[in-house]
Amino acid sequence: ALALPQVRAAVGVPVLGMIEAGAAAAVAAARGRAVGVLATTATVRSGAYPAAIAARAPELEVAQVACPRFVGLVEAGRNGCPETYAAGEEYVAQLPVARLGAALLGCTHYSFLAADIRMWLGETTILVDPALAVAAAVEAQLTATDQRASGPARHRVITSGSPRSVDRLVKTTLAGALPRARRVPWWAAGADAPPAAVEMAR
Repeated sequence: ALALPQVRAAVGVPVLGMIEAGAAAAVAAARGRAVGVLATTATVRSGAYPAAIAARAPELEVAQVACPRFVGLVEAGRNGCPETYAAGEEYVAQLPVARLGAALLGCTHYSFLAADIRMWLGETTILVDPALAVAAAVEAQLTATDQRASGPARHRVITSGSPRSVDRLVKTTLAGALPRARRVPWWAAGADAPPAAVEMAR
């Protein structure tokens, strides 16, 4: 999401961003109340979500919390374990829950914890998943430009990390059969790979 401008400049097709779609959905869901953002440390430091929300509704309060343990817990398949509950309760406790109208999942990994996060937040806060907002935006754009597929979907699973971890995650959390994940290093498009990454790739 943070590389969206560079990606848009590098490819010849429309690219929809998670942050833009998520911010728009959060503003709509908040109903004038505060927005909470649960995100990775890098996303929180970037200030991308507060900036995108302020561009649409500058009057809204935005509270961010970095959730560094969530990604590792999800990738390890530890949804619902005591460690995940402890981390989630710790992170949510840092948000002004009583003032929240919406809370935004600032990382695609967090979708797998959505049911638990809803429980930690309580019934008065609407949970916003940018992945769903992006999917709706893609559908709308394809419909508007008459580019919807006429045949069945073909799925590809691509990761810059461990295909084995992704395959395990897909098997335990997603319904239906999907092809095995394929690894594509993030520098494959021509960027220089750091020495450590080159060594890992070997």
